[in-house]
This record gives sequence, structure tokens and C-alpha cells, in this order.
Amino acid sequence: SNNIHYYPQYYPYLNNKAIHTTLSKYGYHVNLMKALPFLSITDFDDYSKENAIQMLRGKDTSDALPKGDFEYKGFVSNTDNRITKSEPIRYKIDMKIKDESIASLNEIISECRQHNIRLIFTYAPEYNFNLQKGRTNTDSVFSLITQTANKNHIPYLRDDSLGICQDPRLFANNGHLNRQGAIVYSTILAEEINKILGQKY
Repeated sequence: SNNIHYYPQYYPYLNNKAIHTTLSKYGYHVNLMKALPFLSITDFDDYSKENAIQMLRGKDTSDALPKGDFEYKGFVSNTDNRITKSEPIRYKIDMKIKDESIASLNEIISECRQHNIRLIFTYAPEYNFNLQKGRTNTDSVFSLITQTANKNHIPYLRDDSLGICQDPRLFANNGHLNRQGAIVYSTILAEEINKILGQKY
């Protein structure tokens, strides 16, 4: 409710009115970054800053960016790591359902409807339901999303029950597919979306 996750990734798009307005609303110095774009490096996290400086100096970044990772859709974290064992669930987290979050979701739905943008809700694969097992109110959260989808006639893809969710070779950790898993799931997701787009909602 009070910050934007890794906001420097939006700096190259400050000419977009929606991005400029939103970042400005949250107190980020967008006009300064537009006027002096080289200053954006000061807002990078340490990892990105180190890589940017190395590249500016013309140094080999193969140690910082393992071969193939940077080219793979830009997601450095999406590697070939895989789960080797299931970690025990030591404690559970309560996912707060806030009124302002529900209002924001409904605002997004309304905005998309006004601009004739079709929405699809998705829940991506997770390994062996381990994320859900670590939450105290999973059923309440899913129920809210399902009710919202049904009320607004929005397709909802629950992909946490796919067969791939039981294959540790396809996951880097409980919540993220690795490169191999992403390739497999991309095909499944594309087929699901094609099927939805072929139907009238």
C-alpha cells in the first residue's frame, strides 16, 4: 500500500502517462529521472548496480550473470536449479485480506471493462501445494478470488493442481518454476489461454 516493488524497472517508460503519474503519486522523483536518466542507477539494488557498473566498464559479467540466464527473457533468477528435498513447514503465515486491496482489485476490473480489456485470473503452479500449506487462511483467499471471478465472469485458471506440480525437477523452489519448468508450463498456459479466447465471455 505504500511502495512499488523494485520501481527502477519502470524508469525507461516514464514517457508513459500512467507510469509517470503513478510513480509520482508514490513520491518517486520521476521528473529528475527524466531530466537526468543516468541518475537512475543510484536507485538500483546492489546486485543490479554491480552488474551495471561492470557493463559500463566493459568488464566480463559472466561471473555475475551465468551463461544463458541474462538472455532467457531477462530473468536472472529463472535458472536450472531444482528442488532437492521438501522443507518442513515450521510456521504458518496469515495472509491479510484488506478492504483497500479488494477495492483496488475491483477498480482494476472496472478500468479494464471500460477499456474493453479482457481479464484472466491465474494461479501459477507451486510445488506440492507447499505455499498453501504454509498459510493459515488459504481457503478464504481462494474463495474471495473465485467469488470475484464468478461475479465478474472472469475465467480463473487454477494451475496448482497440474501434474507438473509434483515434479521437483521443474521447480527452483516451492513457488517458482525453473527454466525447464517454465518452458513446460508456457505451453500449457498458452493452450489454456487459446481455449479461453476461443470462447465468448
